[in-house]
Amino acid sequence: MNGRLSVHVCTYNRVGEFGMLLSSLRFQTFKDWDLVIIDQSETPSKNYKQISDILTRLKLDGHGVKYVIDQLRKGISATRNKAVMEDPWKNEYIVRLDDDSFCEIDYLERLMKIVTKGCDDYVETGECEHERKEGECKFSMMGFVEKIGAVGGIVPLLGSPNIIRDTRFLKNNFDEIIYNDGRITVTDNGGYSWLPNKVLLSHHLRSCFLFRRSAWEKVNGFSEDMGGSISGFREETDFSIKLAQAGYFLLLDTGAKAYHMPAMTGGARGTNQEEYRNALAINEEHFQRKFKYLFNKFGNPYLKWEK
Repeated sequence: MNGRLSVHVCTYNRVGEFGMLLSSLRFQTFKDWDLVIIDQSETPSKNYKQISDILTRLKLDGHGVKYVIDQLRKGISATRNKAVMEDPWKNEYIVRLDDDSFCEIDYLERLMKIVTKGCDDYVETGECEHERKEGECKFSMMGFVEKIGAVGGIVPLLGSPNIIRDTRFLKNNFDEIIYNDGRITVTDNGGYSWLPNKVLLSHHLRSCFLFRRSAWEKVNGFSEDMGGSISGFREETDFSIKLAQAGYFLLLDTGAKAYHMPAMTGGARGTNQEEYRNALAINEEHFQRKFKYLFNKFGNPYLKWEK
């Protein structure tokens, strides 16, 4: 496995969840990573001793850590872009993690295997069912690995029983974006657990996923018209569609889990729930108008995946 990884975390007023995320990162089986934190909290998280201590431990373990305090809240997409621009290591591979996530110990390793080697490790085990040539998955062949723009996992709820579904009932894609009668429908399978494990194409990825810096540059980063200061919504789907339009594939490993610790406030979720719901509705309508125009003008990029 080649390459070093940058882990990017944007956080706002979630010191408890943020601390748990950092704890889960320390015990990852993949060790070659550096950490960029953009903290927009009213009281910086590093002012709390437990956060300060674990950041010190990560540095002692050999991880680079850059901590940026940013009081200008311009929306989650702008903050994600800031993390990439503030990253001093300029690693090609970047994984963006939500501050209310908790990663299983092999999460980073599984994503890095796919983005650097394709499906090499998954063909013989039956976890890969893509089109093959002489027994080799096309995403392991020279030329195709570089077309993998992003790789994700699933995000089941940490504190809820596992709802297990069967991947054999999925078709070619884990999640799909369906464009019909001028409206986009987005399927959302990422909150479940899936067995047996599969590596599948997915039209969009949820929250915690790995992407190439070069792909981010090619599509001009995360769209800052998506995910305002109150609501972070559809910005991952927006980025996924941009990658597909640029000719990249997106893969998802159902065996990679970054659990969601749903927090009532903090992050992009404001304390006023009505205001939050209104912001979600505004974002959804903006998303629909934007991609109705783009799909009508340039076509549905996912149709090319079926060829």
